[in-house]
Amino acid sequence: MNSTDRWLRTGAALAVVGGIVALVAVYIPAFVIKGPGVDTTEKLFRDWEGKVGLVSGAIMVLGGLALWVTDERTQRKLIAALVGLASLVAIGSAAYAMSVFRSKALDSLAEAFAAQQRVPAAAVRPVLVLAVNRGALQLNGKLGVPLLTVGAGIAFFGAVAVFMSQRRRAAPVVPATSPAAG
Repeated sequence: MNSTDRWLRTGAALAVVGGIVALVAVYIPAFVIKGPGVDTTEKLFRDWEGKVGLVSGAIMVLGGLALWVTDERTQRKLIAALVGLASLVAIGSAAYAMSVFRSKALDSLAEAFAAQQRVPAAAVRPVLVLAVNRGALQLNGKLGVPLLTVGAGIAFFGAVAVFMSQRRRAAPVVPATSPAAG
């Protein structure tokens, strides 16, 4: 096996492994909300960020498998670019999920408590914010989002490895020989 094949096979394997990790991450608890009367776990697949993670993960896995069996150089580059793009999309959706978690969690809790108490959610939300700020209600991240990011990163490095395998090697430069003077 030459170095081109080794880089290609490594890249394809990384894309598959990273995609599988991303797919699993969507179903692992991403956030937990705890407090008096509240103990709930949120997984990414319940929101659009998780659905993006599922599609991106599937593209990474299928792209890695396609890289393994494709022989044409141009197709490999396109597939690697697609895997890299899917990886970046998954990383972006994970980052977005982390950035909006607190607000989304408070909104959904406010709606749930408002329905129980038969009051407007807008009246409940400030109380929940105060409970979080004082530590009575805890909003914590779990393994789902970081695992999605790691899986997408692994697949991205797989795409980079495939691009490295597709570099054209320059022909070795052979110094010109001059005829011997006789």
